[in-house]
Amino acid sequence: MDLNQKNNLTNKEFQNQAKMYMQKTKEILLAIAKKEGIKDSEINPLLK
Repeated sequence: MDLNQKNNLTNKEFQNQAKMYMQKTKEILLAIAKKEGIKDSEINPLLK
């Protein structure tokens, strides 16, 4: 595998990890919002 292929793979891995952490962050924010009494319909548009 040449350097360019390795960089592309690393970038894809990074993007996948970033998406996973963003999803976890959204879940945490939704849980906090629910505890604070904020409705899903009010918070979901903000998390897109």
